[in-house]
Amino acid sequence: MALVTYGVTSPDLTLNVQMELSDADSARVVEYLMAATPYGTVTENVIQQVPNPAWSPDQEDPNDPPEFIEQQALVTRPATPTEALTAYAESLMNAVLQEAFQWDQARAAQAAAAEVPPITPITPPHPVPGA
Repeated sequence: MALVTYGVTSPDLTLNVQMELSDADSARVVEYLMAATPYGTVTENVIQQVPNPAWSPDQEDPNDPPEFIEQQALVTRPATPTEALTAYAESLMNAVLQEAFQWDQARAAQAAAAEVPPITPITPPHPVPGA
């Protein structure tokens, strides 16, 4: 059996929810996240020391280029199960935060629109009789 726990601790609310998953279901969820979602890979910024092609061992001038230089690369690798589950949980929370923000904006826009006075229709002048 695997336990999935969600908790909130804040000044206004303390809540802990715990759900039980069978071992087969928890393994299935982890396998799905690792193989069929973007959470199964991690892209990292890797900096390596590589030999400097401009360096010469025959020169001892302090102004010569260094023997090694840093080379930066973005490297994608498979995520660990912990990384995949953590990234998934963070994405869920970020999605809820974005939805709550948009909901707040819609409520504020609706409240602001309700405060706008209506337009008073213009009554066209009546024709002058006998003209």
